[in-house]
Amino acid sequence: MINTSFGLILLLLVFSFKFSFAQLTTFTENALERPFEYPNNTILINSPNSSADFIITIDTNNIFNQILPSHFGLNFPHFIGDNVMEEENFLTHTSNLSSMYYRIPGGSGSDRYFWDGNIPSNIRDDAQISVNDLLDGTDYRIGPEEYMNIIEDLNSNAIVVVNAGYARYGIEENNVQVAAGYAADFVRHLNITLGKNIKYWEVGNELYGPWEAGHEVDGNVITGAEYGDIFNIFVDSMKAVDPSIKIGAVCYPIDESYNFWTRGVLQKVENTADFLVIHDYFKRKPNPNNVTYNEMLNAVIEVQQDISNVQEMVLNYTSKDENHFPIAMTEFNSKTGEREIAMANALFITNVLAEQIKYGIQMSLLWNLENGLGQDGGDHGILARNSPEVEEHTPRPTYYAYYLMQKYFGDKMIFCYSPDTTVISYSTMFANDGLGFMLINTSGESKIVELSSNYYKSDYYWHELYADNETDKKVYMNGQTSDNSEGGPLNYLDIASYHRPYENDSKFELKPYSITFIANIENNSATNT
Repeated sequence: MINTSFGLILLLLVFSFKFSFAQLTTFTENALERPFEYPNNTILINSPNSSADFIITIDTNNIFNQILPSHFGLNFPHFIGDNVMEEENFLTHTSNLSSMYYRIPGGSGSDRYFWDGNIPSNIRDDAQISVNDLLDGTDYRIGPEEYMNIIEDLNSNAIVVVNAGYARYGIEENNVQVAAGYAADFVRHLNITLGKNIKYWEVGNELYGPWEAGHEVDGNVITGAEYGDIFNIFVDSMKAVDPSIKIGAVCYPIDESYNFWTRGVLQKVENTADFLVIHDYFKRKPNPNNVTYNEMLNAVIEVQQDISNVQEMVLNYTSKDENHFPIAMTEFNSKTGEREIAMANALFITNVLAEQIKYGIQMSLLWNLENGLGQDGGDHGILARNSPEVEEHTPRPTYYAYYLMQKYFGDKMIFCYSPDTTVISYSTMFANDGLGFMLINTSGESKIVELSSNYYKSDYYWHELYADNETDKKVYMNGQTSDNSEGGPLNYLDIASYHRPYENDSKFELKPYSITFIANIENNSATNT
């Protein structure tokens, strides 16, 4: 018989073993209920007369993952300038996106950004930049106070990237400690002086890449292990100011890439990182316009591959379980040239974001709120910037997809299966006892589908976002658009929802190249028009 002391020790060891494999609650501790908000106006639309082409199956008992506030976010770059804070169109369209997470002050600019304007007069020999390339957060760029004011006005939250490039190109002998102290001062300024309680922080941007300030300094290329050491010093300094903050480490989702970058990082940060950061720009080619529509759609599989690769590296190179670290994809978009501002990107990005939720990524931040038209005709911004075709801040097709996705996604993703590979389906549960659906018809043909669920409510409400072709830059919402040659309706807040009672009929017509957002919920006396 096992004596009592030995049994207690064994029990404690088992508990410790299990506890050590629990996933960090970095993002899930902020989970919120997401009720469906009934539309103010509706239009009665009858069910399709034709029989269904196929049945989409939903199972409310098979819950995949929580849908978190951190799943809806955007990068908010410094370079669009503080003048946007006074531009009505910008404020209108950002305000119409409900509570978001905004990543500031940018991507690669973060490793050159000096938040208080205290720019060094000299730096080491950096292969990418000179001292003249350092960025002053107090000039025309968006600065800390301006960021905090507008993000608060938008009822949103920030995630801040601190300048880790400075730990490499700073001229002091103890340059890592100096840079870490500067990052800690940023935490102090935002969370203590301004009282903003910013929870999420990243140490640097893509330091593994030769495009990044701090990547190669004095002929020395940073390794993952060296970044891991820098990360740990930053964590010590930043959490000494505010122990409640959560800090993410920069990884790359392919083991052998960039001299086995992530392997080196993980071996250093396994006990200090609160989450792991990855980026993905899907399906790259030298000429982005050479990426075909099918190649673009098929690239969605990279979401699963990224997650699987990171989890395998965690298992192989740390003492943690593969699911220990939450993963944040703090930059993503397609890399497809002109399709980036077409309906194709709305179809693609909603698919990618839903896949991230389905497979367990816990923070998803699209690049970018505004970016600017590139030489290839593409633009990663969901609002237009420097376009010869439309006014500044005009919504792009992807904007409308994000706007509607926020309205029609609940707080739990559940099983949803479409037997037709050209129709991608997702279903969620609302906190106020209803279901949401997002049906993406990637084909050029209309489809009649029937929703088969173990759970029906009295009424359907829905919006359709669609275009005549996947390459079209002009889109429609419930039959309405604008006079612009690109974008969609500017009166989107006032567009009535389609509506009909359930009445044992769950058929819907999916237009070609469309996303149909549906809620099945009890009637709340919405007004038919």
